[in-house]
Order: sequence, then structure tokens, then C-alpha cells
Amino acid sequence: MDERSMTDAEFVESITRELERADDGVEELRAYTMTAAMGGEANTVPFIVSHSERSELYDFAEELQDELLDYSIIQEVQLSIEDTVPEILIEVDDEAALDNGLTPAEVATQVNEATQGETVATVQIPDDDEEEDTNGTTTTYEVVVGLDASFTDSIDELEVLTIRNNEGETVNLNDIAEITEGESPAAVQRADQEEAVEFTVGYTTAAVLSDVSDAIVSSVDEVELPDGANFSFGGEQEILDDA
Repeated sequence: MDERSMTDAEFVESITRELERADDGVEELRAYTMTAAMGGEANTVPFIVSHSERSELYDFAEELQDELLDYSIIQEVQLSIEDTVPEILIEVDDEAALDNGLTPAEVATQVNEATQGETVATVQIPDDDEEEDTNGTTTTYEVVVGLDASFTDSIDELEVLTIRNNEGETVNLNDIAEITEGESPAAVQRADQEEAVEFTVGYTTAAVLSDVSDAIVSSVDEVELPDGANFSFGGEQEILDDA
């Protein structure tokens, strides 16, 4: 048997290029080595960016993704926030809220209580339906009061949600806030108590780890890491940095 002239990763890369040339209509095509298919990370560099401000973090992540893809040695950049679920976004108009005797925080609290419920009491019930005694055990239950989901599960319903100020005056939520449909990540990651985005950078067999790491650092510098944000490598590069 002839000695192989290319690695598994190089073979997969060449097959991927051939398939892409054969069918330009393919929206997304991925091939994997056996290592990657079994859960390994062939030719990838993971890193994390975290920040206390979600919108600023996500904007930076998308810009950084575009910047990284400009490098010929980088094949793809996957973000942990790409899988999303629908959500309803409520943005309070600070001035309108204040005109109605409310602060944005008070509006947020009342909306949360209406949609998530508010714990108003706790009840202790003896276990095994026995009367409580000095030797018995009890289970504590929370009593949560809130609106039925049918009153808060759509924009139309939320727009007429009543918000009350300290004087007892009421206003509809849509008079002091903008309510829209949006999307949020299916899973929220955190690093050191801050929301985080994990990047997985796939690179070509023509590159080595140090080349890709340098490209990532240069891209982070080019896009400019927001004030207060944190950046750190994972995987092999993290081990090398710690050595």
C-alpha cells in the first residue's frame, strides 16, 4: 500500500473544495474528519468574549466574525449566539415613563410581576399528609400570583397591560414603551458573571495554530474590544498561554 501523501484534514478540505465547485447552489456544506465527527475539534481555535452589555457584545461579535473571515487561512467562524428563539422586546421610553410618574425600573418590575408572577407568601405543609409535630418534616411551597399567560403572550395583549404609579394612576404599557418582536440566543453563556459569546474558528491545513491565533488577536485589535469587555482563548492556545 502506498504511503498517504496528505492528512485526513487535508483530504477533507480538498473534497469540500471540489464539491463546492461542482454545485454553486449549495448554501452550506461541511465535511468532517473522523475525529471531528466523533466530537473532536479538528483544526479549530475556540475563544470567548464577554461583556456586561448584551447589545454591545453582540454587535462586536458580528463585526469580529466578518473581520476574521477576511483571512484566507480561516474557513469558517461559528458563534454560540447563532441559534436563536423568538422573544418579545420591551424598550421603555424614559421620558414618557417619567411624565407618567414612573421610573424605567418600576415599569420593568411591574411587567416582570405580570408576566413571571410574584411570590406573595410561602406555605409549609407536613409531609405524608400527617399533622406537623416537633419530629415531623414539612415541605415549603411558594404562592405565586400573576396574570394568566393568555394576557401577556402577545404584543397586542402587552400593549394594553396596565402599569400603576405611586399615586394610583394607571397607563397602558404601549404609552410608555415600544414593544416589538425579536430574537434571543437559544442558550445564554456566561463567563465571570458576564454574558459571553463563544467563537469557534475553523482554519485550513495550510495554517498552524500560531498563525490563526495571531489573526484572531489582530482582528480583535482591528475591530476594537469594547471598554469593559474580556477576551480569552480556549483549547490548545489556552494551554500554551498558561504554560
